[in-house]
Amino acid sequence: MFCRYDMGEDKRNKYGCYTPLPRSEMLPFYLISFGEFSCDSHYFTEREGLDNYLFLGTIKGCGELTAHGKKVSLPAGSGAVIHCLPYQLYKTKEETWEFFWFHFSGTGADAMVRMMNAGGLKVFHWENRENRFEELKWYASRLGKRSDLDMSLWIHSFLCSIAVGERASPEENDREEITKAAAFIRERFWQPLSVRELAQESALSEFHFIRKFKSFVGQTPYEYLTLVRVNKAKELLALTSDSVSEVAEQVGYSDAKGLISNFKKQTGTTPAKFRQKIRSESL
Repeated sequence: MFCRYDMGEDKRNKYGCYTPLPRSEMLPFYLISFGEFSCDSHYFTEREGLDNYLFLGTIKGCGELTAHGKKVSLPAGSGAVIHCLPYQLYKTKEETWEFFWFHFSGTGADAMVRMMNAGGLKVFHWENRENRFEELKWYASRLGKRSDLDMSLWIHSFLCSIAVGERASPEENDREEITKAAAFIRERFWQPLSVRELAQESALSEFHFIRKFKSFVGQTPYEYLTLVRVNKAKELLALTSDSVSEVAEQVGYSDAKGLISNFKKQTGTTPAKFRQKIRSESL
C-alpha cells in the first residue's frame, strides 16, 4: 500500500477504532475506524491500495478530494464516500478544514458506494447533528454481537440518508420544484404527461427541468414515469385478473405493446410471466 501525508502544524484530532467479531465481517457493513480532524492549510493525505471504504464530511472550512479520476471540493455541509483501493488525495483547500470521517467495509459496502457514486464521484449534503463522532464512540464502546449489528444498521442508515441528499451544483437549487414534479408524475401517471407540461409546472425551461430532474431523482422524467407505470402494473397484475391490455390502459399506455416493452426493460420479464411467477409464489 502507498501512503503519503502531512498532518500540518495546527491540528486537533479525535480518533476511535472498532474491532467487530470475526463472523461480523459477513454483515453488509462494519466499522473499522472513525474520527474528527481539524487541520491547517498544510494537511494532505495521498494513498492507494487500502481495501476499505471512507466517508469524509466537512464540518467547517473546505477540503478538496481527488478520487475515481475526478476532483471535487468539499465545503461545509458536504461529504463524499470512496473506495480507498484506487488512488485518492484529500487535502485542505482553504486556510482550515475540519471534517468527520470513518472507514468501513462489509459485504454490501462496494455495491453501496458504487451505487451512490454512479460510476464517478458524487458530493452529498450531510449534517453533523447530534455530533456523529460521539454517536459512533458510544456504539464502539460496547463491542460484541449486538453492537456489530447496531453498527451495521447505523452505517447503512447514514449512507442512505446522505444518498438522497446529493448536493446539487450552485445553479441547481430547485429541489422543492423537482420534488413536486415527481409527486405530480406519481399522482397522474395514467394520463398523457409531457416534459413541457412538467417544466411549466416547475417554472423552468424544458432543458433545465430535464437536467435538474435527473440530478435530483437519478432518472429523466420519462424514465421516472416509466418506472412508476411499471410498478403500478405489477400491483394490478398481482392483485387483479385484468388482462395485460386492460392493465396497460390503466397505467397510461395506449396498447399492450408499450407496456410489455417497458415492463421487460425494467424487470427482465414480460407482464404475463411476472403474473405467473407472483401467483405461483403466493400459493
